[in-house]
This record gives sequence, structure tokens and C-alpha cells, in this order.
Amino acid sequence: MRVLDMSDDKILRESIDLIHTKLGEGYDIYGVGFSLGASHLLRYMGSHSHNSGIKAAVSISNPYDVLATGVILKYTFFGFYDFVIYKSLSKPFFE
Repeated sequence: MRVLDMSDDKILRESIDLIHTKLGEGYDIYGVGFSLGASHLLRYMGSHSHNSGIKAAVSISNPYDVLATGVILKYTFFGFYDFVIYKSLSKPFFE
């Protein structure tokens, strides 16, 4: 079994670096995050404000309280959200 370092910051940084490698440094990158993705994007922008590699970012429908949102989603849609998150997060460990 292989263990992957799946930190959001590392994945986002590697993606930005790959875009710059493929297209060149002359291209501006803009970020758009929706829901939980907006939380990740804003956290990344906040912790890498001067060297994020992203010119501007937009947060859409960012949950104000991620923990409370997670609890609400757990008990709605018959636990479907938890099932999807579980499957997507566990996939790298079972490949």
C-alpha cells in the first residue's frame, strides 16, 4: 500500500507550477472555488498571499462554519455526501 501526501496546499501548488511549466510564466492564473473548494482556495491564498501563483481568487458559496456544514450534510441526503467524500478520500490508498 502506498501512502500519498495529499495536502491541499501541495496539490494546488503543484498544479500551479505545472500550468506555468506547460504554458510559461507569462500567463496569469485565476482561482475559483465553490463550497468546500472555496474554503481550501481561501486558506491557500491566505497562507501564501505574496507567492501563491494566483493573480486573483473568487469564493462562491463558501461555508462559514465548515464543521457545522459537515454535520448538516451528514444527516441530509441519507448520508450520500459522506459516502462520496469517503470514497474519494480513500481511493488513493486502495489503488
